[in-house]
Amino acid sequence: MRAALAVLAELRSLALGDEQQLTAAEERLVRAEKELAAARTACSSAQTRAEVSRRVAQGVQELLGDAAQPPADRPEPVRDRASARPGPAGAQPTMSQEILGFARTRGCAFVRREIARHLGTARPDLQPSGLSPELTRLVRTGELVRPSPGVYSIPAPPGAGDA
Repeated sequence: MRAALAVLAELRSLALGDEQQLTAAEERLVRAEKELAAARTACSSAQTRAEVSRRVAQGVQELLGDAAQPPADRPEPVRDRASARPGPAGAQPTMSQEILGFARTRGCAFVRREIARHLGTARPDLQPSGLSPELTRLVRTGELVRPSPGVYSIPAPPGAGDA
């Protein structure tokens, strides 16, 4: 009987430890979900501001005409979705170019579902079955990073994390 009581006490102790670990993990998850929500909100806000700024600049450039052309020694940055790797004139961007253009325009991490939705709208001629292999290839070549499963982003510039 003593042995059984000792085993019971040990099991209760283990159960209590497991409960404490579960509580700590749940609290960490809640904090992470709040942080993710805040990051998504900040990203969405930045994306909206960037789009508005781009449209305003484009409108002003149209109003100013030739006077708004950038100096020859400082070309205007390219921001269209084909900017990843320009192809032949008039050619539609490849899936890689679409993905990288989306990632650069977005400026923050995105999930596979978001790029799939974008491709379905921007390029319905592209096969959705090619998305996963293309994302994998872009991660392998270092053009994208995968901070966690199903989450992708443009890699940080060299030295960005250095203090």
